[in-house]
Amino acid sequence: MPEEIFWQRTLEVLLTLFCVIEILDQGGKPIKKHTKETTVIKKTLFPTWGEKFHFKLDEECYDIRISCFDYDHLSNDLIGINNISTASLGEEASLNDWFLLKDKKGKEAGEIQLDISFMSEEVLLSKFTNPAEMDEITKEFFMEKQKNGEQDANQDPDENLGEIRLITKLTPPTELEPNGRLNLTVFEARQLKSMDKNGLSDPFVRVEIGNFKKKTDVKKKTLNPVFQDQFEIPVDKVAMTKSLVITVFDWDPGLNTNDFMGCVIFNLNDFLVDHPPKTLVDKWYVLSSNRKKDKKGQGRSRKVTKSQTHNTKRDSSR
Repeated sequence: MPEEIFWQRTLEVLLTLFCVIEILDQGGKPIKKHTKETTVIKKTLFPTWGEKFHFKLDEECYDIRISCFDYDHLSNDLIGINNISTASLGEEASLNDWFLLKDKKGKEAGEIQLDISFMSEEVLLSKFTNPAEMDEITKEFFMEKQKNGEQDANQDPDENLGEIRLITKLTPPTELEPNGRLNLTVFEARQLKSMDKNGLSDPFVRVEIGNFKKKTDVKKKTLNPVFQDQFEIPVDKVAMTKSLVITVFDWDPGLNTNDFMGCVIFNLNDFLVDHPPKTLVDKWYVLSSNRKKDKKGQGRSRKVTKSQTHNTKRDSSR
């Protein structure tokens, strides 16, 4: 009887693989700016990437999601996924291990080796002092932090916000006349901060004190706008205890919020300490990033002539 021979065929399907690395926020959602992709490795079941990714995180505990895909020109097929918690990592820790990937049905779909290192900014800056010893990614991070640190130490945070010229005349309330007024001209601003991609801004100014809130027109594509907008603000004894807030914003069309560019804040009673009632005061004020600090309205004065006061009136044709 002839010997039976059994033939066994093996079909090996090679894949074109790549991975997506995502940092998840505290709610488990991917942070868009912290999503990276590896290169595509063709025709293999045992890919080796050896790629390094660096993420600058604002909080201590994040999860890492690693997803492996079979690349396709039309749509990529998910092979497996794993969420890795970093909650157990300390201030300076590393983790080098194989992690199990699971498909959409929860079945095992292979393993992936990851080398994860976590360092605080302080540890990173103290560990590497010579850029020549760093890889390119760490060097870029280090140089950026060093540059930002020098700027924070050497620069006034309000230095580059610019200035605004205000012309004021305060008539405070009295016993005989309880209804005072503040005549305010938002005349112009200069050297404002660029807020738009074109290197310019679309500034406007909001004036508020108590229940009074008005704003100037928007001046488009400029860092040195001329407004010449006049406001007559009712002032009673209560208003004299309030702060006058002059805020410059960059107008964003179609959006619900405008970008803050700087402000000037001062208390009206404090303002009278340096400026007698009914005095026409023409000053440049440095814009501040602090929206809560009360000031006495200090600034650089300009000598105001009679002809200049006429020029502050808003053009009625606008």
